[in-house]
Amino acid sequence: MKILHLVEKGSGLQQSDEGHLESFIWPLDADEQSAEYVALHKQKSQRSWKGGRVVGMREATDDEISAAADDKNLRKGKIVVQFVPMREYNGRPGVRWGGGRRGSMAYKSLEETKN
Repeated sequence: MKILHLVEKGSGLQQSDEGHLESFIWPLDADEQSAEYVALHKQKSQRSWKGGRVVGMREATDDEISAAADDKNLRKGKIVVQFVPMREYNGRPGVRWGGGRRGSMAYKSLEETKN
């Protein structure tokens, strides 16, 4: 199972008409876009504050990209992560930061687990 960890301050999170949440706008490669779960962290040192099962990824609209240009908390990218929120993962709220990217400038990391 692949878990995409993102440092998300909350300004790029919205509810969709379909009932899932969307976190945007991210520069994600093809491997990162294949994640099954997403975990949003306020800091890498804290468990995720929001996350869930990924139901899709899409390119941001031109309007979303234009609106994001005014918000310095949003990463420069084009991918919107769509997910169904989950309260718990393995019986605990939130997940710890995982994957290979742990440096001070890392804002995303892909973790592959055996579950």
